[in-house]
Amino acid sequence: MDIIEIIEECIKRGIQLWTEDGRLHFKSPAGALDKQLKENLKELKPEIINYLEEQKKIKYRVWKRKNMMIFQ
Repeated sequence: MDIIEIIEECIKRGIQLWTEDGRLHFKSPAGALDKQLKENLKELKPEIINYLEEQKKIKYRVWKRKNMMIFQ
């Protein structure tokens, strides 16, 4: 699995992924995180963290741009 496939699978299973202070966190319904998905998350953990951090920056830039338009 690649990063996008892992994230999509987590979304399908109701697993929330996020980063704080450069660390990956998750919240999962009971039984949603099986052994294979957990292994995939561990294997690509640094890449997933980078991807989620980049998405956070993009969302912030879009939010900032929208708010700047409102105040101009």
